[in-house]
Amino acid sequence: MRFKYKSNIFLPARLTFLLLCFLSFSSHSQIVSGEMGSEDEKKEKPKKEKKEFERDSLNGTTYYLTGMYNYGHRSFTDNSPFNSYETWNDQTPGGSGGLTLGILMDLNDYISLDMGISYFGQKENYNFDDPDSDSTYFFSNTYMQLGVPIKLRFTTGDKIQFFGFVGLTPLNLLNVRFNESYNTKQGLSVISETELIKEKLSTFNVQSNAGFGVTYNLDWVGFTLYPEFRYNLINTYDPKSKPIEHKMFGLGVHAGLTLRF
Repeated sequence: MRFKYKSNIFLPARLTFLLLCFLSFSSHSQIVSGEMGSEDEKKEKPKKEKKEFERDSLNGTTYYLTGMYNYGHRSFTDNSPFNSYETWNDQTPGGSGGLTLGILMDLNDYISLDMGISYFGQKENYNFDDPDSDSTYFFSNTYMQLGVPIKLRFTTGDKIQFFGFVGLTPLNLLNVRFNESYNTKQGLSVISETELIKEKLSTFNVQSNAGFGVTYNLDWVGFTLYPEFRYNLINTYDPKSKPIEHKMFGLGVHAGLTLRF
């Protein structure tokens, strides 16, 4: 009887110990489960969307580099006493090239100041064929010029921009590249080396400019194309040294790249 009584005394204590262990394990599981849930929530947070490019965020300064094809001619008057330069009336227009590096600075939403530096040539040709033989004679004068274009540009649009401009280009006439070639009656072909002529030139001149064009923008890079009428306001030659009136004009077509930062 005494043995059975002792066993009954320890039974409630064992049950209490097992209950405490169960409650402790259950609480620990809930804590662990709660921590894992918070980590999953952190991982499932949506990513921030990438902002689209906005041209308005740029500072409004645009740089450009263009190549140019210039188809040029001139007005001409021979003022010499004996019409010494009469054959110059037979000269024909010619094509030449050039480069322009410039910057556009916005003055307001529609008007910008266009400034740069331009190096280009303007070409005139002379061609003679003897109708009675195989004799021919050809020469060309290419007037090489370095200028600083200053223009006002009027622009509308954003991704596709249309613009027009007017301005002046102070320039320095560097030299004339004289090239000639001919065929003799015997059929011999001769091509002379290029000769640089600097004498009798009016080295300073001013060119007037007017044109229109279009620019297609891809974020900060763009492609531009525009024709331009060009007219030199001052005589190409010094009239005291060479008594002729020679004022160049031409049509230039520019194509190139723009960069906006």
